[in-house]
Amino acid sequence: AGLHPEQSYDLNVVATSLTVDEQVEAVTTGPLPNDTLIGSLEVGNDVDPTTHGPTLVGPSPRVDLDPSAISDAPVALTLDHTGAVNWYYYDPLVSETSAARGFSKIDEDRFMLRVPGEIRILNAACEILETYTSPIPDWNLHHDVLMLPSGNLLALARERKDVDVPFLGGTVSLQGDTLIEMSPSGEAVWTWTAFDHLDTQRFPGALSQTPKGPSMSIYYDWTHGNGLYYDESDDSILISLRHQNWVIKVDHATGDVLWTLGDGGDFALGGADSEWFYSQHMPSVTSDGTILIYDNGNERPSGAASYSRAVRYAVDEVNMTAAQTWAYTLPNYTAFLGSAEELASGNILIGAGGQRMQGAPAQVIEVDPSANNEVVWQVDYENTFFYRARRASSLAGESVTAP
Repeated sequence: AGLHPEQSYDLNVVATSLTVDEQVEAVTTGPLPNDTLIGSLEVGNDVDPTTHGPTLVGPSPRVDLDPSAISDAPVALTLDHTGAVNWYYYDPLVSETSAARGFSKIDEDRFMLRVPGEIRILNAACEILETYTSPIPDWNLHHDVLMLPSGNLLALARERKDVDVPFLGGTVSLQGDTLIEMSPSGEAVWTWTAFDHLDTQRFPGALSQTPKGPSMSIYYDWTHGNGLYYDESDDSILISLRHQNWVIKVDHATGDVLWTLGDGGDFALGGADSEWFYSQHMPSVTSDGTILIYDNGNERPSGAASYSRAVRYAVDEVNMTAAQTWAYTLPNYTAFLGSAEELASGNILIGAGGQRMQGAPAQVIEVDPSANNEVVWQVDYENTFFYRARRASSLAGESVTAP
């Protein structure tokens, strides 16, 4: 953890008990797994290594370009300030063709990662400390999970129900999102389902209106949740519903939907330069109380250009108005995946990992909003997808000094 592959290091080992003993051990690190995807540092040679913590990503090969590109690569990894891999988690039984979901650092010692069918909690030595599967039959875990202040896990799941939808021709199978709060022992202690709270007749665009699945099991991906955020200040949950073009706020105590944010939602959009987000990912509340969103932009109004951005909104819950306060437009349009995270510095870390245009890389971009959106750090990945980019303060509680 924290070292580069195939390098020689002198480790100063200090053992303390009734006496203190100290000695230097020479070690050489091993290689990365054969097909590890490596990014290139494009901007940021001069960043401060003492404050620039590890960046968490889960790169996977673009099988749309090469269907045979099934790789023997880590499921998830971290990058140091130079863009080099300095930690990875590898499991040969987990498919490397699907970008890792829900990868985060949950405290000084532990990582959390959602892999197909389960949630894993790991330490920096890649030991699996806990695994969680859905405690509710037919509610399948997907996309995102977070740890609540109580120590419980809050996970996105989904279920299917037959619903009469005249707009779609009658009774159809709808896939809708659910939430499961699990205790540390894996028991469901609180649940929520979109079917109880949202309009099953709302299908705003092609993403929700397009049938999916094999011919004998057609369904409509009605809501497509892809991001969670817990706001401890009022015990509420933000959920990104990509196929509704909405971020919704749910009261954790009652399960009530307090508001819907987005085109056709509860807020009037104010400000001359304000515009709504579409087909979005990863909502969060920032230090100034604004809501930060990765706006993919798939279903912008007819005639609008295709572009993606990170964007912030000031939301007035009394007057029910929302105004765009900041935005950064990405160099390339990303039709899926994506993230935006406010860092302790006030900078915004953006993960533009869903780039389908041939020849255009997936990118991790850190911008400084206070300096006219100057790009201060950027890593590009050729022929790669990744779900999110996150920043941690450390890998295992270590401190870093300048060389």
